[in-house]
Amino acid sequence: MPSGSGGRRARAREELRALFDEVAEIDWRAPAWRVGLEALATAEALSRRPLDPQRAVEAFTLALSASSGPVADTFMATHGPPAPADRAGRAALAARRAVSCARALAAQDHSAPGQRLVKVLRRGGGWLEDELLAPGPDVPLAFVDGDACWLARVRPDASPADEAALARALERGGEGLSRVERAARAPTEAVAAIALAPVSQAWARSFHRAAWSRGGGPWMGVADSPPYEVVSTCHAAVDGYAHARLCGEVLRASAGAPSPLAPDPFPGVAGIEPPHVGFASCVIDAPTPRFARALHAFGAVLDRHLGGGGARSVTFQVPIAPGQPTQAARWRRRPLYGLMALTRADGVLESPASLEARLPAFLAREASGQGLLTRTLLAITGVPAPRAVRRALLAGKRVDQWFGPARVLSGQGYLSWMRFPSGEEPGLPTFPSAIPSFSVAGRGGAGLSIAPFAGGLAVGLTTSGSLGTSARAEAFLAEWLEALPPAARGAARIA
Repeated sequence: MPSGSGGRRARAREELRALFDEVAEIDWRAPAWRVGLEALATAEALSRRPLDPQRAVEAFTLALSASSGPVADTFMATHGPPAPADRAGRAALAARRAVSCARALAAQDHSAPGQRLVKVLRRGGGWLEDELLAPGPDVPLAFVDGDACWLARVRPDASPADEAALARALERGGEGLSRVERAARAPTEAVAAIALAPVSQAWARSFHRAAWSRGGGPWMGVADSPPYEVVSTCHAAVDGYAHARLCGEVLRASAGAPSPLAPDPFPGVAGIEPPHVGFASCVIDAPTPRFARALHAFGAVLDRHLGGGGARSVTFQVPIAPGQPTQAARWRRRPLYGLMALTRADGVLESPASLEARLPAFLAREASGQGLLTRTLLAITGVPAPRAVRRALLAGKRVDQWFGPARVLSGQGYLSWMRFPSGEEPGLPTFPSAIPSFSVAGRGGAGLSIAPFAGGLAVGLTTSGSLGTSARAEAFLAEWLEALPPAARGAARIA
């Protein structure tokens, strides 16, 4: 290797080692750590491209595309009225949601950089890739009723008569509509899947997959999952900003009068098994906690459940908008992910004030593309290797069980606090849910997502592995609320 590359490798090795030491206690004598560090430093040294936010966003997007299973699915939810119990009511609600979806998708198709909406997901070799649909006067949508699935094209400016005609066709078992061929190699040509019956909470985050063929299909789903109305997505398709805006538009437009709850939740689709997770939610009215206090409380509770009492807490991820704080559009872009751990001295975790003091430097580093997770992903995505090898490195489900660096990097949770440009906050509380960490194989994890709305903060907590029941999620959420300042605790209500 030329001397210039050798100097770059030595510098990268030193910087990466310092970043690892910041978040974990590491025995650098262990072969796995020595080999892992040397491989990352070498890959970074061989790349002459700068570490910038745009490259970092591209690397994270590629990592999400490699995680193509249900573990990459998310949902956002509001408290909606119970689903209609009669078939005519279900068909009418599905038709109303279809028009709302078509209108929102067409209007917001170009609103988030790098996240087009009028598209389908194509599945191939374990990857999910966007396939944009040709522009037209309507939006193709799928409708799921048990094992049956039909397609219809819906205009964003559909009239009440058009909506009523679609409702009649759905009530009559898809009369006049084409059926989805689930065995087809091509993706189902539908942007969203809309349910005609309630779905279980296990299926709520993956409902869009109910309309998939073997080749893929919709990236978005709309359904009732009592006590919520949900909009599901695949994380590879859109991130929190676009998801929250769609959720607010679609579910606000579809809300109707309460009616008796239907007794038959969606039975699922053969061959697709969403992971077992827990979910709990709450609303925090004013006064809301500061980001640093919410972050410290989450790290402390996560470590209480999953930590080992070392000099660092367990690691967890923190999504961060890329670029400079003065860039107004940064909230609309896909985030980068910082990796954090609380420090511990004499058996006591650092104070909220200590974390708050070091947080600005951490956020600035991560937003600029200089953080540990970002540099690791840039090194992996820059490796000149076959796609199958790169996918195994990015999304191997078992790697973190035997490879120490992967365990540290994946973490055991995340805290996401969404931000919206002024005037774009959802009008309703929308509770976000995503599977904790990029890899949950065999371990517990917790992901806390916070979404501002017009009246305060909507908080959704998702738990997996050893914490993966709703009862454990509710207990974790209660502990987090208890760790907040008294004023914020007093403004919280379970939702």
